Parts: sequence; structure tokens; C-alpha cells
Amino acid sequence: MPFEPDPLRDHFIQGARSLLNRAYASPGTWARTRLADPDGSAESWCRSMGINPWGPDNVSAQGGRSGGLNARTRWMRAFVRCLYEQHLWWSEPGGQWRDFRRTAKRDGAIRIEVGRALPTRGIIPGGREVSVMLAAAGAAPLRAVQRKPDDGRIFANSGAPAGRWSDPDRRDW
Repeated sequence: MPFEPDPLRDHFIQGARSLLNRAYASPGTWARTRLADPDGSAESWCRSMGINPWGPDNVSAQGGRSGGLNARTRWMRAFVRCLYEQHLWWSEPGGQWRDFRRTAKRDGAIRIEVGRALPTRGIIPGGREVSVMLAAAGAAPLRAVQRKPDDGRIFANSGAPAGRWSDPDRRDW
């Protein structure tokens, strides 16, 4: 049974694709941007759904954040979710974007880092630095994942949910 996606993700599709295109253009190097803090209308929109965009990054993985990415705020977590979704289900090699969701995940992984808070600079709004890298694909990265303990993985080698599996009951939507 499919679960409902994060309702904030659609707000970030254009920005996520732009950042991913830069990462795809230079595999193995970091592509960086600033995710602007939510303005008044975005904050109101979030709160109308019962979501505090400034709230802590309460990840829905069973093990909490242990070993996972600290997105710092709920707003950034939505952007991170959008990056993963766009990469896995909507992107094509060569920086093309699909009109329809793919039926199987794209090969190749991305790495994401959330950095420091950045102040407003002139017309550039305050926000937080975020970086993405297209990681190597193939047998070696797969073996590295398979060596990780189950509490640091979404799925065990058997295919069963493991410690980093996202529990829908812990979500705020």
C-alpha cells in the first residue's frame, strides 16, 4: 500500500531539479545552493496543513536521526525528500526529466549535506546551505551498503524493513 508523500515536496520541485541538474553535470563533485527560509505566505501555507516549517527535523525513521542526515528544520527535510524523490523517480541520465513517474528507481545514488545557516545578503534571502553529489553507481557502492548494520539501513539484505525505514505513524502529515 503506498503512503502519502510529504505535502511540502511539490513546493520544491523546480529548485530540486535545478540543483540536481548541476550535480548531474559534474558527477563526483558537490553542487551547492541556498534553500531560502520560508517567507510569510509559505509559513502560513505550511501551518494551514498543521506543519511548522521552523520545527525541528523530526525524521520519521524508526531509529530517529542516528546515522542519518540532520536536515535541521522541517522545511529543509521537505526539500531533502524532494531531492531524493526527483532523483529516484523522475530524472533521466543526461539531465532530462520524465513526464510520468518511473516504475522502478533510477540507478545511482545521490549524497546530500545540509550546511550552515546563511544570513540575508541584499536581495538574497536568508536560508541554509545544501549540497548534492551524484555518487558512483554499481557493484562497489552496493557492497558497501550491504556491509552496513541493519540499524543504519532502510532495508535489510532480505528486503525486510530495517532500522532507517520510515514509519508513517511518525509523520506530521
